Amino acid sequence: MKTGWTLLLFLILFGCAVQPRVHEEPPLELARRNYLKALQHPSNPPMVESAIFHVVKLKLFFPGEDCREITRELERLIHDGQTASIRYKAYLAKMFINNPEWLLEIRKQDYKDGNRFFAMLNEELRHKLLVSQ
Repeated sequence: MKTGWTLLLFLILFGCAVQPRVHEEPPLELARRNYLKALQHPSNPPMVESAIFHVVKLKLFFPGEDCREITRELERLIHDGQTASIRYKAYLAKMFINNPEWLLEIRKQDYKDGNRFFAMLNEELRHKLLVSQ
């Protein structure tokens, strides 16, 4: 659960740094909105990849969160992402967000390396596809 609190703290701090406070907003709503903005940032691929990573972590630690807008943005990135890496990571993220039962099988821990995290998701997806055949 320490990772959940760490993620929530990151979301709050990220939201404070990006958006001036006009009125109080729930931290997860603020995080979701900021991640959506980061996913839409066309000139900064590392920011987009980082946002994809954090969106999946958000859904992992807070499975009840509504991510419909983010899912639509991931769908756009799957088709129109600036790099192959963005397109593939968006695909993996969308697959796991759309199948929350898959996220239940992933250990909740403090994932820090986005590339390792997506490699793990890739292996999980490969396993799911092989088992379902």
